[in-house]
Amino acid sequence: MEKKLNLNDLFGILFPGAVLCASIYAFLIKIAWAQTAQLDWSATLAMLPIAYVVGLVIREVGNFLFHEREMATRLMHARDLTFSADFKQGVKAAFVDVFKLPAEGDELSGR
Repeated sequence: MEKKLNLNDLFGILFPGAVLCASIYAFLIKIAWAQTAQLDWSATLAMLPIAYVVGLVIREVGNFLFHEREMATRLMHARDLTFSADFKQGVKAAFVDVFKLPAEGDELSGR
């Protein structure tokens, strides 16, 4: 199985990890090593796998905190005032139309 680096890996994992690593590195240079630190290409290339792993951790923490299904369920709940009742009814009707399932989320009791 061949895995290629795609845009999701680049912008969704590597870039956020690299930004966090660069921020931490810049902070450490300001605090501890004000004039002695030098950055060369070999150090930058060595940081790419570390930045990728940090990006994976950032993505997993984000998925844990803001899971799409749980957030959508919370937003569509009757007590939430984010969306109007008409909009919620339209979403439920579209859900029934597209997936051919009950809108209220209850299981089919007749089967």
